[in-house]
Amino acid sequence: MSAIELPYTPSTNSWAKEHTTQLAHGDIVVTPCQTAGRGQRGNTWEAAPGKNLTFSILLRPEHIPPSGQFLISEIVSLSVAGIVTEALASAGCHMPVKVKWPNDIYVGNRKIAGILIEHSICGQNIGHTIAGIG
Repeated sequence: MSAIELPYTPSTNSWAKEHTTQLAHGDIVVTPCQTAGRGQRGNTWEAAPGKNLTFSILLRPEHIPPSGQFLISEIVSLSVAGIVTEALASAGCHMPVKVKWPNDIYVGNRKIAGILIEHSICGQNIGHTIAGIG
């Protein structure tokens, strides 16, 4: 597992997709400047350079069939919510963190992150998953 740090890229998900053969399970692509981030249903994801976390993680869920795609979404979303909850608590803040299914993370009434998950199907199973978080 390693982190690939890019000074800028149009989209960490797109970069990861173009380099899947060189990436291992758990590798993370991160950039402080994402110029053409993507969201659900073709929406764009805008992030001010250097002011946001924008990264993607490549997963290789070897034995999960396509029907289990939402399980991966649940794991990613709940993991992000858990990490945010821990970070806030360590800073002395105890605001509620919640997932607006399937892909938004809220603190109180404010959206703080979106998640774009893309799968590649290989035979009877998911070949790889790219989970972008911004």
